[in-house]
Amino acid sequence: MHFFKTCISVLVIALLLQSCQKNIDSFTPNIAGGPDTTWVPAVTSSMPVSTLRERLRLEFQHDSSELLGTTAINVLTNSGLKITFAANSFVTLAGLPVSGRIRFETLLLRKRGEMIRMGFPTVSNGNTMICGGELLVNAKKDSNDLRVAPGMNINLRYERPDIIQGLKIFNGINLSIPQPFNWIFNQDTTNNKVYAINGAYEIIVNKLGWLCPGKIPDTTGIPQTRLSPILPPYYTNANSMVFVSYNNQSSVTMMESNISNRIFRSLPIPTGTQVTVTVISKMADDYFLGHSSITVLQSNSMQQVPLNPIRTSLDNIKNYLNTL
Repeated sequence: MHFFKTCISVLVIALLLQSCQKNIDSFTPNIAGGPDTTWVPAVTSSMPVSTLRERLRLEFQHDSSELLGTTAINVLTNSGLKITFAANSFVTLAGLPVSGRIRFETLLLRKRGEMIRMGFPTVSNGNTMICGGELLVNAKKDSNDLRVAPGMNINLRYERPDIIQGLKIFNGINLSIPQPFNWIFNQDTTNNKVYAINGAYEIIVNKLGWLCPGKIPDTTGIPQTRLSPILPPYYTNANSMVFVSYNNQSSVTMMESNISNRIFRSLPIPTGTQVTVTVISKMADDYFLGHSSITVLQSNSMQQVPLNPIRTSLDNIKNYLNTL
């Protein structure tokens, strides 16, 4: 009888532990007054989703070089970019020449998950782009920003295994909240060019800042469908972001907020495309992550995507995004 009672006790404890583990995975945020289900017309820098963005961002890399001589200067940056330029390629914002040592601030995003972490979807005026990478190149003299001198160019080079032909230069604008991020095609194609050569991109530009070698694919005649995640009501645009990453091409979009219907929805996606839908959220002191890989189906309305976010750590979210 004693043995039987002991077995029952062990079984009860095991079931309780299993139940507790399940409750951890399906955790409802513990917020004073209950979970917040409010959707906002505009996201501000003080909201949880903005804090989440800042904590996901990658750090810029820093390098420096002396402006000496008349031959080309090469700088292999810590971010993996090779920058080649002449000594007189940079001037102050007022157009004055500079000399001595200058500093470079760079960042190179090759993976879709890196683009998500920086919050820079591959979208130009509402059109999804195929992107050969996103890169930041800034130059400074002391603490003052520099620009490329009139009539000059700088050359950029970085390696990438999946080279795409026919890319053009796009410049990033609206880099801060609450403005939506956007890539704008650089129409000065004489001084801004992309070459795909021997497993690397060779880029010529005359403008610093965020750059994207990309192109907008022709989807004429292809049926397209919007996606919308099925989420608990306390996942709102004030605390959550939902991204769509294309599994077979370097494209990332961020779902827009439909305030009236309290849903997230994607840009139109060609049917048959394989994508991964990812939701990231911050509520109080907790982080949440959910994702699902699907094939986009032809639909006259929206295709709904069930997601089951679980409570996790910020490091786990970063590790997951590094796999995309």
